[in-house]
Amino acid sequence: MKVKLDFVKADITKTIDTLKDTNKRLVLLYRFVFLKSWEDIAKTLHYTKIWVIEISKVVIRKLKQKKTSSHFTLKTESKYDSIKM
Repeated sequence: MKVKLDFVKADITKTIDTLKDTNKRLVLLYRFVFLKSWEDIAKTLHYTKIWVIEISKVVIRKLKQKKTSSHFTLKTESKYDSIKM
């Protein structure tokens, strides 16, 4: 089980590393690799909880468009789709 989890984390990290924006990368790494709470991520990056959630939704949607198979899922409907990558 741990080997599978390590593989999934490595795959997620590899995908996240394709992002150019450091803050967007950090939001996803903190949440999906280091399993931090939205509150902790917001505090660390000096954003609001709602903003880090919206950033993650938009970025995940963009990543899913680039990568057809994904090991993570998250509802990605957002009014912030216009955030530039």
